[in-house]
Amino acid sequence: MRRPAVLASAVAVLAVVAAGLVFLWTRAPATLSFEVRDAVSRSWVWDSTDRLQNRVIRGFYSTSYGFTHLRPGTFDLSVSAPHYEPASVRVRIRAGRTNTIAPISLVGYEIPDFSRLTVASKRGAQGLELHITAVDTSGNLIKVFPCLDLRITVRVSVQLKGGAPSLTPSKEGAERGARLFQGKVDWTWNPAPDAVYRYNAVVPGISPDAGPYVVVDYVVLIPNPRKISSPELEALTGEILQMNDERALADSLRPYMDKVKMESGSLWNIR
Repeated sequence: MRRPAVLASAVAVLAVVAAGLVFLWTRAPATLSFEVRDAVSRSWVWDSTDRLQNRVIRGFYSTSYGFTHLRPGTFDLSVSAPHYEPASVRVRIRAGRTNTIAPISLVGYEIPDFSRLTVASKRGAQGLELHITAVDTSGNLIKVFPCLDLRITVRVSVQLKGGAPSLTPSKEGAERGARLFQGKVDWTWNPAPDAVYRYNAVVPGISPDAGPYVVVDYVVLIPNPRKISSPELEALTGEILQMNDERALADSLRPYMDKVKMESGSLWNIR
């Protein structure tokens, strides 16, 4: 008679222990690993603030973040940064494990204290290089800013003087000769903290045989993603490529003045 009682007692103890383990497991601290990145460059977002369960992470030159010792349950993870649209993600935190979610992409909508772009160019091994970054209202380079989806169109011509390719770097008396390239160019983003130029592009196929010097005419569109869609921006870029007259260019941009900023210019003596 004693053996069934002992067995019953053992089963009861095991049940209590199991219930205790389940209780502890469902309340065990958890972690959350996630990425915050710029929607265009897929690189770091400067001065981001991530909030979850009344805790805060500040981010600068990184895309990877994590919270530890979290309570299990479902919560809102909010992410914000200056000059970006904020984001909020509903996350389920499961106890006793490392939880992961899809990358959070923040959309930048402006360059702070923007005055103009500065554009530099040189001829490299892969073609004609373009280097672009932003300048503030005090004339200083802006080191950190959201990556806006620029549209860059370029015309490259042989630089002539006296009807022949220029042999010396002088703009006086120089003129444009044969056109070597006309079109939209793609760019890459340089995320290095000490980078001088954030946007970098290469115009391929500019042969050294074209002449010692070339002229680069560029138009850069800086969109406000709150007000213009990507298809609209592409259509406007296509219109610009059909124009050779600055007045016509200005007229075509007039309806878009609250949607895009335009930077245009010419670079002579590019060797």
